[in-house]
Amino acid sequence: MDKNQSKNVHVIKRNGGWVVRGESIKSVKSIHTTQSDAIEAARIIAKNEKGELIIHGSDGRIRDRARYYSEAVLPKLPRKVLYPKSINKSEERKIQEAIKAVINERKDAVNQ
Repeated sequence: MDKNQSKNVHVIKRNGGWVVRGESIKSVKSIHTTQSDAIEAARIIAKNEKGELIIHGSDGRIRDRARYYSEAVLPKLPRKVLYPKSINKSEERKIQEAIKAVINERKDAVNQ
């Protein structure tokens, strides 16, 4: 998330209206009378900048967020799978090999 942090777009209540701004308090992008108008404007900005939309409620707390970027998250090592007691060691090895194959395929697809 660090590389996209500067592309976050916030919808915040301010002075009886709703403000769309970036991460910096000084970066006000637009001012709206309704929260729904502000959300729509912020959504367009977040999509164009491939960032994250963060919607604050009237109390200032985050009430919703949406990401408009893709970030491949691949496990470094296959996670330990909890097997039912009925699976024998041979079947367990086959499952682990299948998991490793899928992870390697995803890594290859991301690296292309």
